[in-house]
Amino acid sequence: LISFKAPIISNRRVIAAGIAGYIGINAAAFLAGLEIGLQKGLYSPYGVRVTIPALSGSHLLFFGWIEALVTALIVKYLQQQEPALIKA
Repeated sequence: LISFKAPIISNRRVIAAGIAGYIGINAAAFLAGLEIGLQKGLYSPYGVRVTIPALSGSHLLFFGWIEALVTALIVKYLQQQEPALIKA
């Protein structure tokens, strides 16, 4: 939605990619925490009350921003070097 009809070399695409990376890794961390927490006793001694905050918290505060930065930088690099690779 952010980069809708934006040119290939637009900065809106870079921002959209960064936001998508941040949301994607945080959604994956939440679902992984849910999955691990629901298997209490089988693979993990902790329940959902521990696993979701542990995984989501670290990703919301730290790893999500790294993912957003790396994704945005990769898209920016591809825009400059090989824009045909990101053509929608």
